[in-house]
Amino acid sequence: MISPNLLGCMETWAFGSITPDNIKYILLPQSLEPFKDSLRCGAAQLIFVSTISIKIPYNVGNTTKATPTIDCPDYQSALVQLFEEEEGALFTHMLRCPTPQELG
Repeated sequence: MISPNLLGCMETWAFGSITPDNIKYILLPQSLEPFKDSLRCGAAQLIFVSTISIKIPYNVGNTTKATPTIDCPDYQSALVQLFEEEEGALFTHMLRCPTPQELG
């Protein structure tokens, strides 16, 4: 079990080799679809997700000061559909950080 960090997320570090061949799907905002021919993603299937509008409460202390509406990619719907199609799949997101060699 991975314990939540101080910010409350279940973040962990993965060490080892994850190659493009290990990635089956990449979810991207629909706004990037015009650039799909420029993206180098190996054999991964690109899935472009639509945009939805959501309300986000802006809280100060225990008081909601505003509830602005923002547009954001609808990753949730795409993940629900993939989860239904890919029984037993592991879904994760990754950011590549510089290696010690790259940092010098």
